[in-house]
Amino acid sequence: MIGDWVFSEGINVITGPNEAGKSTLFGFLRSMLFGIERGRGRSAKGSAYAKYKPWEAPGAYQGTLSVEIGGKQYLLERNFLQTEGGLIVYDAETGRQVPLTGEFLETVAP
Repeated sequence: MIGDWVFSEGINVITGPNEAGKSTLFGFLRSMLFGIERGRGRSAKGSAYAKYKPWEAPGAYQGTLSVEIGGKQYLLERNFLQTEGGLIVYDAETGRQVPLTGEFLETVAP
């Protein structure tokens, strides 16, 4: 867990000294929303996938992100070891999985 960050509506500016975790936070948010592409061949060693993969518990390569969209809370859970279907979205109020259909995506991203 890299921390409990709370953002306000609109633009949020993150500042801090070197090695404060700004780039790590950005990498986490981007990975949770869009996944991490695995590198191939020689480029795989320096890829973001290899950089952030846990050393001690590689089977626990996953993350969760709580988001509020349109006044409704959701929990995004992503398993980075899965190549397809690694993202699961839950309704935070009911705990039920939300199917990622075009209808749902249109309601959260008008």
